[in-house]
Amino acid sequence: MAPIASRATLCVNPKVKKLSTVSQMNESCKQLNKNQGCEFKTKKGLSLLSHRMNNTLMDIEDTVKFGNENKCCPFYGAREALPTVDVCVLPYNLLVVPSARESCGINLKNSVVIIDEAHNLAGAIESCYSVGVTLSALTEAYKQLKLSHLDLIK
Repeated sequence: MAPIASRATLCVNPKVKKLSTVSQMNESCKQLNKNQGCEFKTKKGLSLLSHRMNNTLMDIEDTVKFGNENKCCPFYGAREALPTVDVCVLPYNLLVVPSARESCGINLKNSVVIIDEAHNLAGAIESCYSVGVTLSALTEAYKQLKLSHLDLIK
């Protein structure tokens, strides 16, 4: 079983975990992997975690504990295990947004999907495909349009 979750939930790197926002954590993780590499994302560690997920039921807490104890990355380890595990547990947004599923390598073809707390699914879909716009943002957009298209707005 592979529990798929955000970096903020699964990361075990103290340098990344200490950052105050999810956005900062995501960027720091990406930069570490782009540059010298994260000490927790090693082939040996990912393989160890993937093997464990294929042979043991692990929830998010178990996965993070295993990552801490074995200095391996639960975020990337869970994703590496995806093609071989029988069960994948993931948040609604990864289920309902096709691009999010694709970025994780989740293929629903020939899969059985079980939705826990299904009464929350409509709200999850709504929040994935909704955007909020403040009055100040609309006012600013109007001002920008007015400046750039003076001849069109009277």
